[in-house]
Amino acid sequence: MSKWAQGSVREYLSQSLSLLDLLNSISSSLSSLGQSRLSFSHALALIDGSPSSALDRLKTTQLSSSCNKVTYREENGDVDGKVASLCEREAIIHEALMEMKTVGFWVTSILVACLSGDAKAYLETRRPISVAVLASVDSVVSGIVMEKGIVAKEVRDLNESAVKVAAEISSNRGGCGVAAEEMERKLEVFEELLDGLRKDVDRLFSEILVGRNELLRRFRHGEQY
Repeated sequence: MSKWAQGSVREYLSQSLSLLDLLNSISSSLSSLGQSRLSFSHALALIDGSPSSALDRLKTTQLSSSCNKVTYREENGDVDGKVASLCEREAIIHEALMEMKTVGFWVTSILVACLSGDAKAYLETRRPISVAVLASVDSVVSGIVMEKGIVAKEVRDLNESAVKVAAEISSNRGGCGVAAEEMERKLEVFEELLDGLRKDVDRLFSEILVGRNELLRRFRHGEQY
């Protein structure tokens, strides 16, 4: 990194910590969804041998996840005044960090909300977006969230499949029917999706942590950053 103003360093450290919090929340949601997926898989495995047990498990399992409270760290004080006092180069770096924070929080908060089904994760971290294209998309997304809530399509589809399988078992047809076979396929695809997301989240977490630690190391040793 080239030399940054102290304000930019503080802002980077603050926003990187907040993003790490969000990524931890995403990891927690993925773990919770993984447990629910296993419960559904177990229910399907019980259908032939113990339909009643399978039915009970399907009725008591809901594909959902908990969402940890995420704090959006705001910069205190007269931000406009601080930016005005920076030289042109430092001001550009500062503005770039602001855009990175806005876009980064926008993307990750939507993912947290979709995985958890909790619109608060999105609404509480939503901030004005100056990028015209994203602002237009954000306006549409927020309208949908306010009106219908938010949940990942894959999560919604699996919960609906569980209802169909339960109805299939209750009809006393016995064995794994069409609904159960379809749900099993969806669970396999969902498992692959979760694995892919876990890898991406772990990679992003590591990259942010490495950058943050490197900046702290240089700061402590008085090197340029």
